[in-house]
Amino acid sequence: PGRFLGALYSTHLIWGIDSFALSAVIALISSTVAWLTLEGLKATGVNAYYLCRKSGLPPFRIVLLAGILCSVANSFLLGMVLEMTGNIERVTYTMAAIAIGDTVGLIACFWLARVLVRFGTLRQGT
Repeated sequence: PGRFLGALYSTHLIWGIDSFALSAVIALISSTVAWLTLEGLKATGVNAYYLCRKSGLPPFRIVLLAGILCSVANSFLLGMVLEMTGNIERVTYTMAAIAIGDTVGLIACFWLARVLVRFGTLRQGT
């Protein structure tokens, strides 16, 4: 829900899209791609979910794989929607920027989560 509302708001604020219907489609894509990708991976036997502290974070390679797949799917779908509406001039650059930004953000958030989990584990042990 938070991702949906954030995407709904940012389409107008960042991209200047005034159409509520277009903003809603973009927000729906942005808020469901990650879940659909993680569920697809889970169906193939690759679990990238982090559900409890005891099991620890999934291996970085699994998180990176899931993140890259999510990023590529998200950038492709958003690029298609924006291209169909004529609200974009350089589709390939936009798709690459979304994919690279998502992947870099994923890596930064993964390492931050890892530090926070370690800190929480150390703090509970004392």
